[in-house]
Amino acid sequence: KPERLIDSTPTPGGDKLYLYERDGVFTLRIGGIELMTSRAHDSEEELAWMAMKLVSRKRSPRVLVGGLGMGYTTRAVLDSLPRPSEVVVAELLPAVVRWNRDHIGELAGRPMDDPRVRIVERDLFDVIADSPGGFDVILNDVDNGPGGCALDKNERLYRPEGLQVVHRCLRPGGGLGREVRGDGR
Repeated sequence: KPERLIDSTPTPGGDKLYLYERDGVFTLRIGGIELMTSRAHDSEEELAWMAMKLVSRKRSPRVLVGGLGMGYTTRAVLDSLPRPSEVVVAELLPAVVRWNRDHIGELAGRPMDDPRVRIVERDLFDVIADSPGGFDVILNDVDNGPGGCALDKNERLYRPEGLQVVHRCLRPGGGLGREVRGDGR
């Protein structure tokens, strides 16, 4: 069966992000490269579960998720958190937020509908820079790591200066997690 193009949106890097569907499986791609699929999302869930162990004893942890994607990381965070807590999701592309509302929200159990979730349509780095001492955990799931950034400007998240900004954003005892793909990046 052929894939069905649901929608596309331009990225700040000049490429286009595409949302496809075939037989109930959804895929996000940039420039022909598959960023994620609804068929395989264990790594997003594992990222959240491992990071949430860092704050399991905190009464009301505040979590920043970088990148909404298909919502799997956010869902896993919500399922790991005590109530009440806050999960801020920084998503650069408004279309991704809309796609979660209109097309793919059911895949991860509609995490955006949870009252603990606040969506911020901004660049992850800017949210981090504007939030000193603001979070117990930051989950960076915006690209494939320092060797595979979806946008060139995301490299600043992995440089020493960027990691210092991240450190200032974390509360005492907080932690940073990022997804590691199968190739070790």
